This record gives sequence, C-alpha cells and structure tokens, in this order.
Amino acid sequence: MAQKTGTFRRYFGFTLVELQMALIVTAIILSSVVSLSYALNAAQRETEHLSDNQTMLRYATSRIGDLIRYSDAVVAYDAGGQWIELWSDANGDGLQDASERFFIEIVNDVQGLPSVQYRPSTSGSGTVLIGNYSLQSAVAISNIQFVLDPVADVRFVGLLFDMETDGKTNGYQICGAIRSKCF
Repeated sequence: MAQKTGTFRRYFGFTLVELQMALIVTAIILSSVVSLSYALNAAQRETEHLSDNQTMLRYATSRIGDLIRYSDAVVAYDAGGQWIELWSDANGDGLQDASERFFIEIVNDVQGLPSVQYRPSTSGSGTVLIGNYSLQSAVAISNIQFVLDPVADVRFVGLLFDMETDGKTNGYQICGAIRSKCF
C-alpha cells in the first residue's frame, strides 16, 4: 500500500483568528456609531434649550417694549433704577385710575436671583417676564437696571440686563418711548 506524503487537507471556513478580528472591527464600528448618536442627541438638546431661551427672551422683549411704548406716562420711578410705574389710559378719559397703572420692577426670586416682572398697581403679585427660572438652567440673568431720560418729562425708558449662556455674557437692552408726557 502506498502512503501519501506531502499532501494536506484544506478545511473550508474561518479560523478563530479571523473571527476574532471580524468581531473587533464590528465592535469598533458599533462603538463609533453609538458615540456619534449620543453626540447628535446632546447637540439637539442644546439647540432646543437655546431655541427655547431665545423664544422666551423675544417674548419678554416684545411684551416689555409694548408696555413701555403703549403707556401714556411715567407716573413714578425709583431713582436707583429698581422699578418704574407707568400709566396707560385704557378708557380714554385722560384721568389716571388705579386700574390703569402698573409696575415693571426688578425683584429677587425665591433663590435670590434677579428677575423682571409686570404687576398691576392694584395687585400684589406679578407676572415674571425675564428671570433665571423662566429660562433654562444654563442661562443666568444679571445687572438688570432701568434707564430713564434725564429730563423732567420722561419719554424714553430702557431696560438693560446681561445674560450669560454657556460661559459667554451678552448685554441686552429693551427700549421704548412713552406716547405722552409724564404727570
């Protein structure tokens, strides 16, 4: 009987090393896809927070600007720039009624952070227009102050404040001119 020498038998399939390499490459690809997905979700959340903050700021700017512009007079104001009382002749009689007067004031919230609120003269509670808790937690409002015309009949009212977002501070101002003279 003749013996076969020098022949080898070829097996079909993958070796253990080839399977391990394929598994490692697959794990690397999957981990990069998961990392990319997490980064995209985080970026989307930040974009939504920024959009919400800008929307609230635009509303507050519009609301405060309208309150100032559509007022008929500055009734009183704090020399320290903490509040201003305005009058808007809602019934057109030319007389100041308590129900037609309102305050825009700078108050501290429950956490001691400054905010700007609108409050009718006849009411003790107000509506917060700009505040640290009305915006997302990544935003801080500071240095809020009113600026008035230095002349006797105040016709120009401005509200200045700083807003810090993601470590960057931007100055904002809301300005308006009163329709008629002060009383």
